[in-house]
Amino acid sequence: MKHPTNLNASKVTPGMFEEHYVSSSRVHTARSVHGRRLPPACWWEAERLVVTGLKGYMAGRYYSLGEMSDKEKQQLIAVNDQVSAFMTLAI
Repeated sequence: MKHPTNLNASKVTPGMFEEHYVSSSRVHTARSVHGRRLPPACWWEAERLVVTGLKGYMAGRYYSLGEMSDKEKQQLIAVNDQVSAFMTLAI
């Protein structure tokens, strides 16, 4: 049985759980492209192929840690802090 994939966030609905049955929940995500797992570190050529191949809503900007300015690093940290706050609050 193949698990259905649906990346449409509007289809996610809040669950109503009884506290004595559910004390916590967790979602684990991992990077993958068409079922190919992307490890935390991979060959430069493979990384570039994946990064340049992402189009549409998956496209973005690639930041090389060795080439980023301190200002860019701080901006990315600030965005991550904002997202983490929402995740912690379960919003």
